[in-house]
This record gives sequence, C-alpha cells and structure tokens, in this order.
Amino acid sequence: MEALGVALALVFLYAVYYAVRVGVRDGIKDSLKDREVRVKESEPDR
Repeated sequence: MEALGVALALVFLYAVYYAVRVGVRDGIKDSLKDREVRVKESEPDR
C-alpha cells in the first residue's frame, strides 16, 4: 500500500513539473512573439 502512495506522489510531481515546464516554454514563446510585434510596430517611426 505504501508503494502505491509513493507511485501516486511521483506521478503527481511529474505532472506538476511537466505543466510548469510547458507553461514556462509557452510563456517565453509568447513574450518573444510580443517583442517581435512591438519591434515591427516601432520600426516605421524611425
């Protein structure tokens, strides 16, 4: 029974780790996209 609890804890931790990793990656991608858009918008002003 203890082994089941440990296995569930490991699965839960991995799920959290995966979600954080994917979320961070998407967040970085979004911020890079926003920066590119901002640069494109500001170029005609120069």
